[in-house]
Amino acid sequence: MEVDLRFQIASFFFYLIIAFQYFSGRRLSTMSNKIFKIMVIVCGFNLIFDMSTVVSLHYYDIVPAWINRLLHQFFIGSLDLFIALFCLFVITLVHDIRYHLKRHILCFVPFVISIIVVIFGDLQYYIDDKARYSYGTVVFTIYISVALYLLITLINLFRYRKILKRKTRLLILAAISGEAIAACIQLYNPNLLASSLAMVLMLTFTFYTMVNPSEYIEKETEILNRYAFITMLNEKFGSKKEFYVLNVSFDDWGVLNTRFGQDFSFRVMSVMAQFMETTFHTNVYRSRTKCLSMLIDEDKDRIREIARHIFIKLEDSIKIDQVDVVLKPHLLAIKCPEYAKKQEDIFNILEMLIYKGFAEKDQEKKLIFYDKNMQAKLERYITIERMLKDAVEKDGFDVVYQPIYSRKDQRINSCEALVRLKDTQTIGFVSPEEFITIAERMGVIVELGRIVFKKVCEFAKSHSLMEKGIEYIEVNLSAIQYLDPNLADSLVEIMRIYKLPGTFFNFEITESAAVDKNIVIQTNIKRLHNAGCTFSMDDYGTGYSNLSMMIDMPYHIIKLDKSLIWPCYPPLNKTSSQNEYQDSKKSHVVLESSVRMVKNLDYKIVAEGIETQEQLDAMLEMGVDYIQGYYFSKPVDGETFYQKIDEWNKIIK
Repeated sequence: MEVDLRFQIASFFFYLIIAFQYFSGRRLSTMSNKIFKIMVIVCGFNLIFDMSTVVSLHYYDIVPAWINRLLHQFFIGSLDLFIALFCLFVITLVHDIRYHLKRHILCFVPFVISIIVVIFGDLQYYIDDKARYSYGTVVFTIYISVALYLLITLINLFRYRKILKRKTRLLILAAISGEAIAACIQLYNPNLLASSLAMVLMLTFTFYTMVNPSEYIEKETEILNRYAFITMLNEKFGSKKEFYVLNVSFDDWGVLNTRFGQDFSFRVMSVMAQFMETTFHTNVYRSRTKCLSMLIDEDKDRIREIARHIFIKLEDSIKIDQVDVVLKPHLLAIKCPEYAKKQEDIFNILEMLIYKGFAEKDQEKKLIFYDKNMQAKLERYITIERMLKDAVEKDGFDVVYQPIYSRKDQRINSCEALVRLKDTQTIGFVSPEEFITIAERMGVIVELGRIVFKKVCEFAKSHSLMEKGIEYIEVNLSAIQYLDPNLADSLVEIMRIYKLPGTFFNFEITESAAVDKNIVIQTNIKRLHNAGCTFSMDDYGTGYSNLSMMIDMPYHIIKLDKSLIWPCYPPLNKTSSQNEYQDSKKSHVVLESSVRMVKNLDYKIVAEGIETQEQLDAMLEMGVDYIQGYYFSKPVDGETFYQKIDEWNKIIK
């Protein structure tokens, strides 16, 4: 009888492929990965011992009995250990065994018992010209142990089926089935040594579906991706130990991407990640588009040392693909679990500080340690998000109206509709400037806009504002609303329902919407204009593209921001001696020139922020068409506005 190692050689070939891919690739230091690493090593030893036992039985008469027994013990013991590790691996997919050790200590009991039997149990050999294999108490025990571990794995698979993905559950079930089938085949045909092949197939299933390092790598940059970052965060949080998340974000990343293209941006990010990994000997993750992150176990001194090296590296331009690149980094360090107790908290903090600009307002403060003040801002932000969600669902908005005085008619003939949150108890009054921005980022601004416009139309219709002498109502629309393809149709339909003409509404066009050549924005503006609606430029004097916007857009009204007026004519609570009003002469030139230019372009002008008689007289003398501000009234609720129209007009006259 010749030595038959076909199964073992085939298994060993597949094993070498898996082992090479695993050990040559980048690995995360998760508990499941550590267990899989041991599984790979144990599988390799098992294959060696499997081939050794086949050879030792072939030369049974020559090989000493104690060597034969020892080889079989190592082969059977390593097989049992592999199955036990696989069971443990599945358990770690749902929770980390390091921190539930008592809970899973029973997982090792079958292995310990089987090893005792392997060491001291009966082991015999069947040898003839056609078949050679081992049997006895030792072999019988390993069948029981394998069956028990497969059963434990199945129980965990069923118990935590809602935690594991469906694909993962099916693949684990396939691996268990394969091992069970191999065990049954070998039980009824002991001479057919299929255990190694089953083990390697189980290892292959596990590697390509649950461990494969390629799932953690960005194809474009070869940096550990967001999924890898989340995986390691969950691992770290599970340890209940302190650590820092250090995030490096780069200012003007969008400019770099626009100027040189996406492929070059990927290259830049890859170079920076390689530098950080090589210098600081730790994994670097691309947690967000312009953000690289590291997990640091050391204290603040280590963070400061890392920051120092990064700032030195980027102090001057760096050459990448023959291009000199200037990067401006901001570093944000978050101490966990003090300020973040789960991975969602980390991304909330990054969203607020990195992507909402909090960390970049102070350009000199390049290294920021997240603290209680920032935590308070984040908690406020999250609270406002929750308030907005409830407000959209439960009619939680009020609309207030600020009167606008007409110089020509010498009366209040229009007003601006402004939205307010009804909830003033949770955290007090929230400025629209604050919650509108949050609503845009949440994606509820379109629905908010529809709610507000319906309220405005309902108020105008129920109080017959047109008969009261109100010629138009000014309604604010954000740039995000203009991007809604259904905006114009939706607003026109609401006007139709309340039987109000388009000429009764003036919509503000924000600078960001006006300069955007997006076809959806342009189409919405055209449709509303065709419906009779007019448009105004808000906050003239605060933007960068106002002149070109005035030429290109169908404006009817230009609204002068108070920042143009107050330096010339300070309100009562401010004096011209203050720093912001020192250069009054230049301010007068700018204001008067702006008014003259707008008038020459044949636009109507609204002066905002008028609070004093001096400001009013000056604006009227310059020829401003409309006046808006606290001089007449603060924004008031609809009923108050309606009741005071006649009162305001009497005072004016």
